[in-house]
Amino acid sequence: MFTRFQRFYNSIKLVADLVAVAFAFALSFYVRFTFFPHESVPPMNETLETLALVLVIFPVVFRGSNLYTTNRGRTHIQEVFEVFKATALSTLVLVGVSYFIRERYSRLTILLFAGFAFTALSVVRLSFRALFNELRRRGQAREDRPAGARRADHRALQRARRGARARAGGPGDPRAADRRAGAAA
Repeated sequence: MFTRFQRFYNSIKLVADLVAVAFAFALSFYVRFTFFPHESVPPMNETLETLALVLVIFPVVFRGSNLYTTNRGRTHIQEVFEVFKATALSTLVLVGVSYFIRERYSRLTILLFAGFAFTALSVVRLSFRALFNELRRRGQAREDRPAGARRADHRALQRARRGARARAGGPGDPRAADRRAGAAA
């Protein structure tokens, strides 16, 4: 159950990241060629090629940066820092790839895009964390509880597990510490 839920959650994160990145690219294009002086607007086919590169490079780098793995122990600031590092690396890869395969694209657009992408991705990631923290607090998204299980059933199951560990001399058994202390002497 947990892996199926995690795959579903990761696919939602991937789609949200792609939407955020596409939005950031469109916004950077609009801002660059509306508010800044320019000689000419790049042809639409070059812009769409660059967008296609963005939509391929960003998820690949994010996956390589472990941003699609479960890490609930990571703080919000650590999450934003990981997004920053992955966005910077993705932008460098984008610049490198785009400069090798064709004429260069507007540097200011790419710089604006990196800033907008970082902001949009950070907002998306922190929103997801807040949403799932709230769902976990309410008991709706518990990975360690079978689907449809009530809280009382879950608490009884947890007590039974603790009792089984105690009977087996596991970490829940107070006598285990006495036995380890006696064996060490």
